[in-house]
Amino acid sequence: EVVNRSGSVIVNVKDLQRLVKKAAKDSVRLIDVKPDQAEITLSGELGERTHYLPAYPEDEWPEPVPEIPVQDADGRFLETLRQVQPFASTDETRYVLNGAAIQQHEGSHLLVTTDGHRLCASQPLSLPLDRDLIVPPHKFALWSKLSPDCALGADERYFRLVSGPWSLTVKQIEGEFPRWRQILPRHEDPKTFTLHPDDLPAFEEAVRTLPGQQSVIPTDGDTLLFLEQEGKLTLECTNVETGKHQRTLPRSRADAEVWIPLQRGYVLQAVKAGFTTWRMQDSLCPIQSEKEDGGIHVLMPMRYEGEAKFPAPGKARQGPARGSTRSGGNAHPTTRTPKGGRHVHESPRIRPDRRRGPAPRQHGAVPRARAPAGTREPRRPAGDGPGCPQPGPRPEQKPGRHRELHPDAEETGQAAPQ
Repeated sequence: EVVNRSGSVIVNVKDLQRLVKKAAKDSVRLIDVKPDQAEITLSGELGERTHYLPAYPEDEWPEPVPEIPVQDADGRFLETLRQVQPFASTDETRYVLNGAAIQQHEGSHLLVTTDGHRLCASQPLSLPLDRDLIVPPHKFALWSKLSPDCALGADERYFRLVSGPWSLTVKQIEGEFPRWRQILPRHEDPKTFTLHPDDLPAFEEAVRTLPGQQSVIPTDGDTLLFLEQEGKLTLECTNVETGKHQRTLPRSRADAEVWIPLQRGYVLQAVKAGFTTWRMQDSLCPIQSEKEDGGIHVLMPMRYEGEAKFPAPGKARQGPARGSTRSGGNAHPTTRTPKGGRHVHESPRIRPDRRRGPAPRQHGAVPRARAPAGTREPRRPAGDGPGCPQPGPRPEQKPGRHRELHPDAEETGQAAPQ
């Protein structure tokens, strides 16, 4: 409604929306403005009501953003952005990983997102951008009703999207996106497993219905073991109350020695995005999937408490020496065979500038009891004592904490243990 005097007032948009929704068919009038509050009157069937909203000085309104010129972009941009955004981090303390990176690559552009446990890179797109940037997540840009025909533009600080009558200008995320190409696994003699399209409904049902959510260990409910049985892909989970459960997908294939624990929700999201064929080295290294259009997805397996699956004795990979790095390589965890015959995993070292605090305990290690003060503990023979590995069968499935990608490793591209 028109007021008698001109002026401007700044109010919180959420407070105003809440007030207008309550008004329904009532008339809304701005009656008066004071330095610290705005008086608003609603008139209707319930009579006249007066509300007061906090107001702010007009000079606190930020400077208007510049008009950024735009050019037509690839019609697949908005759909691709909606596909990769779910794989970005939602942790507010990792602000750079909250957005989608748009990076130039061999004359085209890629959209890349990661949350530290998984990474998704899109197929190449043709975009009218001459720089790399990070676009923050925004509900408007992910709105499914936007026209696929869009135009883009960017300067040093802002990114602009125009679709139909709508225009969105946002401030870019400042910071350096992780060097994600350095953590792409380099599998030697990889093993693969493939989800057949006809098995996708059964796979989704298995992910949602296989027990595990009532487990004592919280991460038990999130873990599924992917393994091979008679050439077919089998899903397995263990519940502390009901025991072990398996579900075989009849048309999905898996190579021999496929055995890897994965976070069920992460795999389901990746499969819905079109990643159905996966390559793996062992149960410790990242697995990778590629689509025909060039999209890439990398996922870290879950950490297990107990003996993991390693190459057979005599075929263990020989990695770099402890504490050393190999420029441009892929520093996988190494294995060694102590007296007793069982492989022991040595987690890759953590960069001191990335992690602080005490070093993580090795899997399966038991703290060694200290001798009382003033006494000397007798020597134990090699292979004896609680801290020494002993031969024996693999323990029951005990999923542990999730492993994390190390996408900002400057030299190794390794996976950092949690």
